[in-house]
Amino acid sequence: MLLMGLKPEYRRALEFVKKLRITQPSETPSPPEIPFFETTIRYLGGFLAAYTLTSDKLFLARADELGKLLLPAFDTKSGLPSFNVDVIKGQPKPGPKARKNGFSESTSFAVEFVALSTFTGKKIYREHVDRLADILASSQLDNSLWPTFWDSNSGRSLTNGIAVGGNADSGYEYLLKTWLSDPNSKEFRDMYMSAADAIISNLLYISPNRHLLYATDIPNYKTGVPTNKFEHLTCFLPGLLSLGVHTLHEHLSLRQRRTHMWAAEGLAQTCWAISMDSQTGLGPDEVVFARWPTTRPKGKDGKPIPVTPEQQNEEERRAGRWVDALAEWERTSNSRWRKGGVWGTHEEANTVPPGVRSVVPIVLGAERGEGKDKDKEGKGMGKRDYWLRRPENALRPEVVESLYILWRTTNDAKWREKGWQVCEAIIDEGGHSRTPSGAYSTVRNVDSVPVRWTDSTPSWFFAETLKYCFLLTSSADLLPLDRYVFNTQGHPVPRWGWEGWHKKKEWRVG
Repeated sequence: MLLMGLKPEYRRALEFVKKLRITQPSETPSPPEIPFFETTIRYLGGFLAAYTLTSDKLFLARADELGKLLLPAFDTKSGLPSFNVDVIKGQPKPGPKARKNGFSESTSFAVEFVALSTFTGKKIYREHVDRLADILASSQLDNSLWPTFWDSNSGRSLTNGIAVGGNADSGYEYLLKTWLSDPNSKEFRDMYMSAADAIISNLLYISPNRHLLYATDIPNYKTGVPTNKFEHLTCFLPGLLSLGVHTLHEHLSLRQRRTHMWAAEGLAQTCWAISMDSQTGLGPDEVVFARWPTTRPKGKDGKPIPVTPEQQNEEERRAGRWVDALAEWERTSNSRWRKGGVWGTHEEANTVPPGVRSVVPIVLGAERGEGKDKDKEGKGMGKRDYWLRRPENALRPEVVESLYILWRTTNDAKWREKGWQVCEAIIDEGGHSRTPSGAYSTVRNVDSVPVRWTDSTPSWFFAETLKYCFLLTSSADLLPLDRYVFNTQGHPVPRWGWEGWHKKKEWRVG
């Protein structure tokens, strides 16, 4: 509301905040348990952002009240926060999966707690951030990543799986953003740089036909075999990598900067293309990419020669791995990766690495635009190189967020244009997310027209998706990235290397 100049609406919301009594939850019919992660990124982050933009101490008071309620979550053996907090008894409580917490749920609080500690001067909030740094440093795997699921009480990993999508995403995001919030948090910076290299080396793959670059998960890091699953949630990653190159320029080598930026651009192209591939222009929640065919020689029966389970795992681990394709492209001028055709123009093949080249959307059995494939090929893999595992669109922000950040960090207008294409498919009057009443709803299947709505509008649609769409239409000096950092719900808080946040009087609404 502040950013959009909606002053009457903001004043009405301010009256609600004035009447809010966070420290007296027993007056409401709500259960006494609140989720630590969701409350931190949504409510605490929202109060801190409002204080950042207005300097109204009411918001800081509410943030501090909420912060105190959340502190009992850390009363665990490990020092990691529990899933829930009983705000009546002041005790940590397990979540729906007992003490099984996702990496993101356990570690995504440092940005908010750094801001709250700095604003209030209270060290208790910062102490939990310092404790988190120690836990992360001691639990990082040999490959520089972290297991996806943890026991929040003991701090031990519960699985061998590694991922950057759901249950993991913001845990990696906050490594960089904690350092941006506080440049003295160098341990978070260093962990981000090693983790970013590891994500690129272990989790990035390209599809066999269109050579779309994607990040997947690995159920067992000891074997390294990927699932080839790609989530909409993972589309935060290109924005994060681009922000890292933009802000860590003097800390990354030339090769790291180049590779991280290539990865950011390739992933962003894929996130955009998957949205544009659909009949609605909306991105599905999850797809599974095609596997590369085996390169093993065939026996007399015409089938690939059998191998041991270990050899099979190694073949699947390396098939389509992006770092291998990149190394081959860089190493030899007559590589298969330097050929044009379906992989881009011949000019691109010589100057742009595989997985980063321009992509043409493929709309199966639809007529949404010129130059798009209209053949009614099967709804499985087909020419797209993937099938829809979860075809719904949940109005998520990650694609728009990353395209916005790439525009801001590169100054290349093509990312702004691609971002607005995604926004139009969501919010345009003729868009498929818009209901006859003018409201917006999640959609059951992005490849089915007319669409079926689910009668649901998630909070992130307002906090993030619409905000990033608005920022795409705004000037580049609105919330400049060298002065603000967005938490994982799109709430801006100061980067503490910049001391002028409290002087921005134009945000103040009288």
